[in-house]
Amino acid sequence: MKAVLVDTGPIVAYLNGRDRHHPWAVDAFKQVRPPLLTCESVLSEAVFLLGSIPSGGERVMELVTRGVVQ
Repeated sequence: MKAVLVDTGPIVAYLNGRDRHHPWAVDAFKQVRPPLLTCESVLSEAVFLLGSIPSGGERVMELVTRGVVQ
């Protein structure tokens, strides 16, 4: 299995339906096998950027809890 690294942009686009890259991110997440690897800085930035969306930060952390992102 190949490891897939994920940065802030795809996470934000995946969770924000109003992001112009949302359709691409949804498709990309469907094509890779979890867990996607990242770091604390990426998660922190994603939580910050999704702060204006209801439950945005919680949805980021839910990806971690569900094992989608590690």
